[in-house]
Amino acid sequence: MPKTFDEIQKSFVARAKVSGAKTNNPVVVAMVGVTGAGNSTIARLLKKLTGWDVVEKNKIRVELREKGRGFTPQNTDKIHYAMLAKILKGGGNAILDSDFVERPKRKKLERFARRFNAKILYLHLICDRDVMLERMLRGRYNPETDIFKSAAIAL
Repeated sequence: MPKTFDEIQKSFVARAKVSGAKTNNPVVVAMVGVTGAGNSTIARLLKKLTGWDVVEKNKIRVELREKGRGFTPQNTDKIHYAMLAKILKGGGNAILDSDFVERPKRKKLERFARRFNAKILYLHLICDRDVMLERMLRGRYNPETDIFKSAAIAL
């Protein structure tokens, strides 16, 4: 049964948790890198090293698309930031598995983080074009839920 946007948002926010050591000065690690640069791989590695929670924007997008309720970039951001707020309010640190290549996205994140006295650490990932293309071609695409129906369209 399809869920409403509010139900999906509540579900995601409920999953966000404060992992690892709590801190008075939270840190948010945000990825800057194009698709295929290794953003998700680095986010998972950092989670293993730090124990911090990872907020995965792609999971939000996919679930909104699957449920057919409220898929817009603005609604995806709304959930993304609600999850981050929960973590930061709880004294946690977060890793954002998302893309902050565009300057306006970084500025929005910085304004948001200031509300929680959080510091932002950007990791700029650089990847050889051929490696990136190979990763995208190996990617699995679900025509029902993915915006790209195949690797060829994604490229």
